Amino acid sequence: MTGAGAGPASGRTPARSGRFAVSGGPGARPVGRHAQSPVEERLAALTRLRHPEATERIRALLAWAGVPAREATGGLKWYDLAVQRQLLAEGPDLVLTALVARPPSPAQLDGAAGLFSSTEWTEAHGRQLPEPLRSTLIGHIEADGTEPMRFRLRHGYYGAERTA
Repeated sequence: MTGAGAGPASGRTPARSGRFAVSGGPGARPVGRHAQSPVEERLAALTRLRHPEATERIRALLAWAGVPAREATGGLKWYDLAVQRQLLAEGPDLVLTALVARPPSPAQLDGAAGLFSSTEWTEAHGRQLPEPLRSTLIGHIEADGTEPMRFRLRHGYYGAERTA
């Protein structure tokens, strides 16, 4: 997640952690094409206040991100995308760690399926996931995934073999 604005000249120094470059801290901005609006910044601040510990915050955001996967609302709303941007703002190693720290709920796995197939995530980190998360997510999608999740699974997301 290094890029423009990272480095000594900007005062932010990206750190390497695992297989992902991580640039974090309280002022971390999300990966992706959109800056946060004032409403999104307030939502992010409230989320950090309610869940100051990163693992718990990420698990809560993943569960929240999983809600639209099971609703027929006609597409993602701004607040769904705001949650996704908050997850993208977290260090990718933290997101992966939060999902394997203890067994994730079905809602958290739904949120993970959406996050890990998003353009922002796949452009920054690719489609591969580490074990055991890869197997857990694929098992969840095969057993109880939505049709869009299964479609993405057949097309090689989540580290699965492409079958379509």
